Amino acid sequence: LTIPRSKYSASFQLRKGQILGVTGVSGVGKTSMLRALSLLDGRDAPITLHHQSPSTYNGGAITKWRQMVTWVSQHAPRQLSGSPMDFHQQVLQFRRITPQPAMDQFVSTASQWGLDVSILQRPWSTLSGGEAARASLASAVTLAGDVMLLDEPTVSCDRHTEQLIEETLQKLSLRG
Repeated sequence: LTIPRSKYSASFQLRKGQILGVTGVSGVGKTSMLRALSLLDGRDAPITLHHQSPSTYNGGAITKWRQMVTWVSQHAPRQLSGSPMDFHQQVLQFRRITPQPAMDQFVSTASQWGLDVSILQRPWSTLSGGEAARASLASAVTLAGDVMLLDEPTVSCDRHTEQLIEETLQKLSLRG
């Protein structure tokens, strides 16, 4: 993978349940690499998942890829309209997932990280950076496909919440 807008490249393979952390100084291209892996910046990178490139998924290559690869930005999505509950419901409909169990899991995960339902029902624009980051990540965790790409997901969280989130992600990786 040649990282867009960077002089660096990366190559790695992961097995189900493995976690890979990427570190580097600001501006080195960590976010650009995650965006490339998510196909947010086009399809030029030589990427495979389950030994298939995005173009090999019949018909809806990008749609299928995005169902398998979940990306969470380091920037909380406070510019979205509606609430985190609205957003999660829309993604459930898009992915054709049975709403109630997935919504219950979303609320439960968010609750473990200190967000009650009333916060999840507020507009994104009224949430603090930490609340929006936790809501976004809780949605991603409950909808995760085969790969989760997390770009500094706890940057707006306090140390205690960061530990809770890391514990949840460890448990998720152990389930594979």
